Amino acid sequence: MKRLRILLSGFGNVGRAFTRRILDREKELLKRYNIALVVVGIVDSKGAAVNAQGFSNKELFELLNMPRGHVSDMRYYGSPNMTTVDVLNDADVDVLVEVTPSNYETGDPGLKNVLTAINKGVHVVLANKAPLALKFRYIMDIARSKGVMVGYKATVMAGTPLIDMLQYGLVAQHVRSIEGILNASTNYILTVMHKEGITLKEAICKAMELGILEPDYVLDVDGWDPAAKLVIIVNTILKSSYSIRDVVRRSLREIELDDIEETKRKGEVVKYLAIAHIRNKGAELVVKPQSLPQKHSLAKVNGTYNGVLIKTDINDIFVSGKGAGPIETASVMMSDLVKLAEMFM
Repeated sequence: MKRLRILLSGFGNVGRAFTRRILDREKELLKRYNIALVVVGIVDSKGAAVNAQGFSNKELFELLNMPRGHVSDMRYYGSPNMTTVDVLNDADVDVLVEVTPSNYETGDPGLKNVLTAINKGVHVVLANKAPLALKFRYIMDIARSKGVMVGYKATVMAGTPLIDMLQYGLVAQHVRSIEGILNASTNYILTVMHKEGITLKEAICKAMELGILEPDYVLDVDGWDPAAKLVIIVNTILKSSYSIRDVVRRSLREIELDDIEETKRKGEVVKYLAIAHIRNKGAELVVKPQSLPQKHSLAKVNGTYNGVLIKTDINDIFVSGKGAGPIETASVMMSDLVKLAEMFM
């Protein structure tokens, strides 16, 4: 049996969905892959709970029932103020699962957590986009030198196996351009503005009421989230070192209801696109609202779905699927863990 000792950094919606997924899929993973996922530590914003032997199912259920920010209150195992770096330095861990919120200014704490893990020879599975959006090539080079894997399928279109295709499916093709709807929240906002004739402010309120948009929606509507995903896509394809700071961002706040109505009269639709034009000297990266003709592949991607159109020297490749939610993200992280176990254990 392959036994993966996991440190989970971040215990919000995604971290809890991931923990539930471990509990739900325990028997199947053991039967199909001979893998046991053993959680030895969980860290949240105020501390950690660590069990060197691995938490039992009963203990994981207990942690799931604790309020946010209270895992360090767990009897016997809780440690207030203990950080992910502290646990990495103290505990025997095979893989860090990093799902803390993305910080695109400094990258921390996620970036520090990832680099600490890699330098200690610990594998990493990411849902947090910031480390790769800021230091993609640096992280990958260090991981290679240390002989560890960085799994990041959950960072882009987690419900759709896009990263797998980018890593292995385009080796013999020259990519010329990428156009993508990479943020499900803003795509929903534009969809309801177009269909219901409501203002941007009204559409944002509706998305928040439905739980599609977080109360702090700046990362979505100002383009940070799709810019991060665009950087990860381009760096995966080109093996390059672009960062989120290389992306020109135009906010969705530029769009008024009048703009939507005008494009409708023209038989077009406004989408919030992440675009990369790839030249011999490099890539031009931009996130912006743009009107598209109805026949365009991305014009048909509505609601909380994402889509990417990749044009190469020999083909046009279109991929569409559900935007990532906690369950989808947790499932694809588990896929990375299975790959890790098969390759390294």
